[in-house]
Amino acid sequence: MKVFITGVSDGIGRELAKQLVGAGHIVWGVARREELLKEIQSELGADKFLFTKCDVGNENDVENAVKLMRSADFLPDVVVLNAAVFYPDADSLYKHPVFKRVMEINVNGSLIWIDKFLGDFLNRKSGSFIAISSVSAYLPNINSISYSASKAALSMAFKSLRMRYQKNGVGFSAVYFGPVATKLIPFWSSETKGLKDLFIISREEAAGKILKVINSAGGDYWFPFFTTLFFRAVSFQADIFTAFYGYFKNK
Repeated sequence: MKVFITGVSDGIGRELAKQLVGAGHIVWGVARREELLKEIQSELGADKFLFTKCDVGNENDVENAVKLMRSADFLPDVVVLNAAVFYPDADSLYKHPVFKRVMEINVNGSLIWIDKFLGDFLNRKSGSFIAISSVSAYLPNINSISYSASKAALSMAFKSLRMRYQKNGVGFSAVYFGPVATKLIPFWSSETKGLKDLFIISREEAAGKILKVINSAGGDYWFPFFTTLFFRAVSFQADIFTAFYGYFKNK
């Protein structure tokens, strides 16, 4: 299987690439830091991990990456939209340029790949898009107004896309993570055992969860269980309303 991943140079994206290659798949990744991309290729092998240096918030970079993939006859079976940034934009005054940049990367930098590959997926009647979201889509954040807004926008876009194309053989999945042990949570390590394991998962575990979603049908997926339970219930109620709305609208 061919898998395309954005934000592959670090964190969950990097770990996911390692697990996919370990399972026998071929990965094409994009990220802004070329030196890290080269590190991954050296580790995983140039025949299993291909890459393009790309700022997903820059349309010229995206066009170049797509051109290179098509010239290499790399049409992905799965697109994992993992790239995201968290920038403070309201520590004193609200900073709209920061808000705009976060939205460019977290929302536009995800949906633009759907624009590039959806037509191919519809023609062959297969393929799936996976958005890496967060429970922040349901939680305001006083330090980064843009981050929560971007995750909410991405999540709602995927719900709408799933309703629109679910009968056309194209899957749209959203993975909602609670706390994951990355640089944002320095007080926890993947070696820590005990109560925190119920509420925070490691990058390795998070990547493993995405790997399972890749082999599943489109839908919403929530990890870890306890820290996402409330948000799952809220989303379920909204989905019931949406299902009724869609049913009567299409009658």
